Amino acid sequence: MSRKKKAIVISSLVLTVLAIPPLFFYVYLPFVFSGGLEGMRKRRIPAPDLKNPAIINRRTSMKNDIEATFKVLDTVPGFTRYAIATHDQCYRGETSWKIVDSFAHRCEFRATQFYGFNGDFQAQMIKFEMLLNHHGWTSPDYSSIQRILTDYDDLHRGYPVLASGGDRNHKHLVSDLSTPGPYHQNGLTMVVGYAEKETDDLIRLDLIQKTHTGPHMTTNVQELQDVKAVFGEITRSCRYVLAISIHGTYFEN
Repeated sequence: MSRKKKAIVISSLVLTVLAIPPLFFYVYLPFVFSGGLEGMRKRRIPAPDLKNPAIINRRTSMKNDIEATFKVLDTVPGFTRYAIATHDQCYRGETSWKIVDSFAHRCEFRATQFYGFNGDFQAQMIKFEMLLNHHGWTSPDYSSIQRILTDYDDLHRGYPVLASGGDRNHKHLVSDLSTPGPYHQNGLTMVVGYAEKETDDLIRLDLIQKTHTGPHMTTNVQELQDVKAVFGEITRSCRYVLAISIHGTYFEN
């Protein structure tokens, strides 16, 4: 091989070696941290057009199903409805080196109603769950209200399990119980949260009214309640507060 050809080969090798670090940092790493080929494919899928008639129809149909369930729950003896919250949101799926979601975009609608009631908490909640089961709402047996209340021992005398990080002198409240469900029916999901008048931790009642809260929102229309204000209004005349939230997905690609 002539000196000229050797020089060309050596120069090519040097340039190749010098090009590797920039390619690694500016091409390979972004590719990996964006979820690889699958992540790149999903990132190229366009967001939904919410004015599309098919999407509007699916959303309307789902809202009607949710409203039909609440109409049934509004007839539960002793339950008084005080407030309604809604959250309509679309968001992108996660595409990162840790996880690539099964969807590119998802749109969900959630409606939450807040009720107050008095009387025997255990009896009222078991009747409530029996009504859900009668109308086709199901949940895993281990998280049913009846299972959660198996060890119920008159919360006003003391629940047998200590509250989280609990003080042995702490008066155990309804809000110390596990959360039941979720319940499912025809593509919809229902979650419930409860508390009683003496409760000072309202985080669960606040979170239950919200859908996905991640960083990839594309639309976010919410009419949420000031839970502290609603709780105060309900507990002026009721001992217990029950929040019921029903949500479903009306678009996914």
